Amino acid sequence: MDTLRIKIKDKWFEVEVLEFSTKKAVFLVDGEQMIVTPGSKVTLDTSSEQSFSDLSISKSFTAPMPGTVIELLVEVGQKIDEGEEVCILESMKMQQVLRSEVSGVVKRIVASEGDQILDGQVIFDLE
Repeated sequence: MDTLRIKIKDKWFEVEVLEFSTKKAVFLVDGEQMIVTPGSKVTLDTSSEQSFSDLSISKSFTAPMPGTVIELLVEVGQKIDEGEEVCILESMKMQQVLRSEVSGVVKRIVASEGDQILDGQVIFDLE
């Protein structure tokens, strides 16, 4: 695919784009694969020497449609894998089983069972 050159705090990085869609982007930086999803936040640890390894990514699992959270199938600290069932959402009088598009550890749960949520609203965060 494409190769990008990005600058972070006066340091340049060569980033190879392996996959890019509306659901996720996969990058290869200095031989390390990174997955970024909508709602991801990239931060730089400025207390150490600046390098790509100082970057950390927080991922958010968001609702793909509006509805009511029927059941959360995860808890804080739980490791989940890509494709794992994480939530049951009722939308248009039908129950939808939502699956994670990425792997990670549940950092924080934002939504609760019974909550009415909107399309794109954060249900929980991963690290």
